[in-house]
Amino acid sequence: MLVTRRDLHALQNLWSELSAFPASKPDDAMTWLLAGITRITGCTNITWIEASRESGERTDDPLGGWRPYSQRSLQQPDEDRKRRAAVMYYMNKGVFDPLTVGVTAGAGVTRAYLRKELVDDRTWLQSWLYNEVLRPSHVSEMLVGAQAVTPSRESYICMDRGATDMPFRARERNLLQLILSGCPALRREVLHAGGRGGKSATLSARERQVLRLLLTDLSEKEIAGKLGIGWRTTHEYTVSILRKFGVRGRIGLMALWLRHSPPGE
Repeated sequence: MLVTRRDLHALQNLWSELSAFPASKPDDAMTWLLAGITRITGCTNITWIEASRESGERTDDPLGGWRPYSQRSLQQPDEDRKRRAAVMYYMNKGVFDPLTVGVTAGAGVTRAYLRKELVDDRTWLQSWLYNEVLRPSHVSEMLVGAQAVTPSRESYICMDRGATDMPFRARERNLLQLILSGCPALRREVLHAGGRGGKSATLSARERQVLRLLLTDLSEKEIAGKLGIGWRTTHEYTVSILRKFGVRGRIGLMALWLRHSPPGE
């Protein structure tokens, strides 16, 4: 099924709403984004995952060196932690599910897949991902997509539907492809989640707080006062943030932000 005009209108509204969030509120913007995608596609839950590619590519690695380092979900925190812990348990043992293997195989381009386009029904129903992670949460089907941010960094969106829900169709896959394909608003949220160098450049919680305020007109001294930390500590955080984003100063940081922002923001 093709994407309809109504779908396109809903996406346009989502990007417009997202662009209204100030630079200092990226977490609120991300929550709004995920909730909006859930509403448009009709999934029961959505998870955003950041992954980086480890240096020194190994030929014996089914994921080609790709590993998750950050995850955000709309579902209940306890349920999210359980799912994440189960997945990481198997990954740390070197056991990878066929769906993740299929998604990472296409690394380097923005893409979206129905589960059945990557994993046949028999393999899916026998997988540990389905039986030990998803089925206890009453999830039976998934729609997955990936956005290539840099050669060593990608963002993934995973959507769930339950056994009593209608399976994902080509319409939802095409919608996800549109959502992921080069939208400045989406790239802005990826940018705000951390630096541009993958896992090693991920921002700490405190750095993210400083970043939000660096994108305002506050001085470093004023930022220090607002966060209740010393000026020298604030300056050290600022230097680290600039290094991770690969810019020389706050003007460069703002320019980078604007290049990833929708027109008119």
